[in-house]
Amino acid sequence: MDFKNKLENPHVISPKQVNISILKRGLHNNEFKFDYNSRDNWEMINDLGLTIARVAEKIPGGILIFFPSYKQLNDTYDNWEQSEILQIIRRHKQVYREPSNIAEYQMVIDRYYKAIYNDDQKGAVMLGVCRGKISEGLDFSDNAARMVIIIGIPFPQMYDSKVILKRNYLDAKIASQAHNKSGREFLSGRDWYNQ
Repeated sequence: MDFKNKLENPHVISPKQVNISILKRGLHNNEFKFDYNSRDNWEMINDLGLTIARVAEKIPGGILIFFPSYKQLNDTYDNWEQSEILQIIRRHKQVYREPSNIAEYQMVIDRYYKAIYNDDQKGAVMLGVCRGKISEGLDFSDNAARMVIIIGIPFPQMYDSKVILKRNYLDAKIASQAHNKSGREFLSGRDWYNQ
């Protein structure tokens, strides 16, 4: 669709100040494939933790890490705690995770900022959720976010009622299209979700 008017504003950060990369493998050469079917691949998840520990050793200030869901965040955190990977990361930075309980939210944020901005601290890692309160509601400027890591692709929740309705609607359109012969094509619910 063409638009008559376009407005583009320059970003406050110069392109020379930003590096965007896709990390395909971890320190132990595990392929990073964070799709739904690989969510319980603990060898890969542990390699991710060790890779983050190495990064935390080098990056000053804060590192934000976003997972696609609270379940994946909590499962990963629990696994890293049991396998002592959290201890390895904590050698370099404090580790905090986004609480699902809103009452704990401000306390966690305050601790994160304190770990970053107090001179005696090495910085912090904040584990959060895409579309969560931390990813949507705060401005992490300067030292608060020297690195942002996104684990996988943050698809909408497959079992969210809006997603289910949209998928069903599109699938019904395709089914009726065979009878209608209107010539208009629709994406299937699965294709729409993957896009």
